[in-house]
Order: sequence, then C-alpha cells, then structure tokens
Amino acid sequence: MKKLLAVFLSLLSAAGWAGTISVGDTVLNIPDPPGFVPLTEKMKLVYDHQQMFVAPTNQQFIAFVSKSDTSRLLKKDIPNLLARLFSVQMDKRLIARYFTKSEFAQLKGSIKAQHASVELTNKIEELLEKALSDLGQGDQHSQMIMLPIHEETDSTLAYSAFVVGHIDNGDGVVTPHVSVFTVTLVNVKGKALFLYSTAERNGLEWSQTISKQWSSSVVTANRDN
Repeated sequence: MKKLLAVFLSLLSAAGWAGTISVGDTVLNIPDPPGFVPLTEKMKLVYDHQQMFVAPTNQQFIAFVSKSDTSRLLKKDIPNLLARLFSVQMDKRLIARYFTKSEFAQLKGSIKAQHASVELTNKIEELLEKALSDLGQGDQHSQMIMLPIHEETDSTLAYSAFVVGHIDNGDGVVTPHVSVFTVTLVNVKGKALFLYSTAERNGLEWSQTISKQWSSSVVTANRDN
C-alpha cells in the first residue's frame, strides 16, 4: 500500500498540479504548464504588473511564471523581460454560464466568424517590421497581428497573434517590443476558459506546441471519472 501511495504521489508531482480555481460555483483543476509555477502575490511587483495585461472584460484566475525566475521575483527583482508567461482567464459575462457541447460549438462558431472578419496575411515579418518602424517614429499605439486559427477539436479552439508595443526596462527607457501569444478556448466542465501562453518574438512554435500540451492536460485533469 505504501509503495502504491508513493507511486501515486510521484505521478501527481510529475503532472505538476497547481491546485484548483473556482469559476462561479464550479471548481476546476489547473495543472502547471511544464517548467512553470503559479504567480503569487508574494511576487508583488510582477504580480501587479501582469494584472495590467488582463483585458477589462476578462477575469484572470491564475497565472504562471518560469521556475527559473521565481527566486528573483520573490526578492522583488523583476527580470528585464518575463518573455514567457501563462494565464487562465474568462470573459466576466460568461462566468456564471454553463455551456453544453452544442452551445460551446456555437461559441466557437462566433469566434471563428469574428476571426474571419480580420484581414489575415502570411507577410508576418513585413508587418512586424512596419509596426516597429511606426513605433520608432513616435506612434504610441500597440498593434496586434492576428494569425489564422491553427487547431480545433470538440472541446478546444486555438489561434495566435503577435503584439507590437512598448516596454519599459525599469530605468525609464522605453523601447519597441514584440511578443507572441497563443490563446486556446477550452470547454472544461461546461466553462469556457481562455488559456494564454505568451512568448518572445521567435517563440510562436513553442507557444503553440506547449499550449496544445497544457490545454490537453487541463481537459484531462477535469474529466469526470
């Protein structure tokens, strides 16, 4: 029995369970993304800074930072750039809503329709350079470059986007900056969660790959036995 318990605990540790979140009256298990740990209020400077990037229409339930950054964050030292971050968010208007499979399919259809209305292009590098040039010439507005939806299952829908904006290095020096994120809409126990993975400019493939792994682990962790 002790041996069986030890094996169970080792598997649980390997899976990286961060714990639970409450979405309305529904409790969900959220595994840590591989190599990442939850961002806590003890990491106050980054915790407060990261909250600024949550859309006003969304509620963030949990965020994750790289294990390699935690010691500096606990010392209230912000690395020059936390290029890779994860977060679990949800549209505030949908928190109390329960989605059946057919209703979730309709939600995906609505998002796909909105996505289809955005002009998509394969000239990503050209657009990024133009956006950076515009920022360098005094344009203060961030720009988002959407990519096509790259994956869909019955319970998920995923797409990526580049964001071109400014970043402050902490010394008052503001420079143009490019990041990329992948967002996966996932139906978990009837709740429509948004799973975000953010990376540096060259991290698109990593973002999409790890997002697929993470969303799959979230679905598995909440599957009814």
